Amino acid sequence: GDGAWEPPVPRDAATVVLLRDGGPGLEVFMLRRVSTMAFAAGMHVFPGGAIETADSDVPTAGLVDDAELDARTWSDRGRAVVVAAARETFEECGVLLAVDAAGRPAVHDDALEQERVALLANELGFASVLESRGLRVDDSALVPFAHWVTPEIENRRFDARFLVAVQPGSQSARHVGGEAERSAWWHP
Repeated sequence: GDGAWEPPVPRDAATVVLLRDGGPGLEVFMLRRVSTMAFAAGMHVFPGGAIETADSDVPTAGLVDDAELDARTWSDRGRAVVVAAARETFEECGVLLAVDAAGRPAVHDDALEQERVALLANELGFASVLESRGLRVDDSALVPFAHWVTPEIENRRFDARFLVAVQPGSQSARHVGGEAERSAWWHP
């Protein structure tokens, strides 16, 4: 009303551009957010969201050292960025970007889907999901792509790191509901 505007401080966030070979060419997985969302309602987005405090404590495979993760993610919290990206991808489309001690990617099964649902209901933490299966976030699978900050005019702002990952061959991204009303693989 008085012309003064104090832009909200952006929240750290991570987004994953999930790729696959779709036969005739490269495809990217996208979600269309439900129209009732407070931010980006009805828009097409990649899986992602805000970095949570607990993300800093989730183990990664250690294939990329902390200094390199920070540099790659334009952040002093690179490990948390990578973990948040993996967690959000798991929550929003069921793909778990994690590996076991031998470097084998996670395999999706019915029990893992139940754990994903429990994670969304805050009945289980992401670290617990990984630990119970002997997995760690695959920090080498998430490659930095871009760094965008929501414009100051927005009521909700994010300092978002976009990372690219290839869908593991043993898993399939899919529509799991929640924040999205639709999902699909698209040719970029």
